[in-house]
Amino acid sequence: MTAECADRPQNDCKPNNGRPGSVAPTTNKTISPIPDDRKKQYFCLTIETLRAIITTTDILHAKYLEKMNWEVMKIALELFENTCILLAKTEQAHLQCTKNRFSQEGVDITPTQWLVLSVLYRQDGESLTQLAKRCYLDTSTLTGIIDRLEKGGYVSRESLEGDRRVYQIVLRPKAHEIKEKVTGITDGIFADMTDGCTSEEIATFRKVLLHIFEKLN
Repeated sequence: MTAECADRPQNDCKPNNGRPGSVAPTTNKTISPIPDDRKKQYFCLTIETLRAIITTTDILHAKYLEKMNWEVMKIALELFENTCILLAKTEQAHLQCTKNRFSQEGVDITPTQWLVLSVLYRQDGESLTQLAKRCYLDTSTLTGIIDRLEKGGYVSRESLEGDRRVYQIVLRPKAHEIKEKVTGITDGIFADMTDGCTSEEIATFRKVLLHIFEKLN
């Protein structure tokens, strides 16, 4: 230790850049507080930086979504070149749309249950077997639908007069109460999905659908 450091506290005698015998001068500088106006300036700069980051992130996210939507659309277009897939996906979209509209309007039945009620509106009191044929449903599937409609108070099972082993499906007042409302909903869906089509195009569309249905059944 040098003579210069002998009378100083040990912590004050620090080598300067590692050179022996040299002492780094010690200073006790007081850091001045940042003025309020400068703090405000720094704060504003920080906010602007965050806004710029958020804006940039939003732009990148939007571009990503746009790219993804286009990729999805390209896949859809390739799939829809197959008419069978197009037909299936269209019906899937129609079914989901109908479920959503029913839910929005407070109708507590499904599109398939509405199909069964629609058939019964034309011919009430059908046996389960007859109703299954008219609805193009198998008996086991229809049994479950009737169970739920009966639980909801829309239909009832009544024994056929003269043969207690056979029962008929009969509409209850609650089914008649919703008829006009649900018919209006389904008519509105049809109007929305054929918007922009001419009456001739709609007629041709129905004709083609009936032709396909007959061929498949």
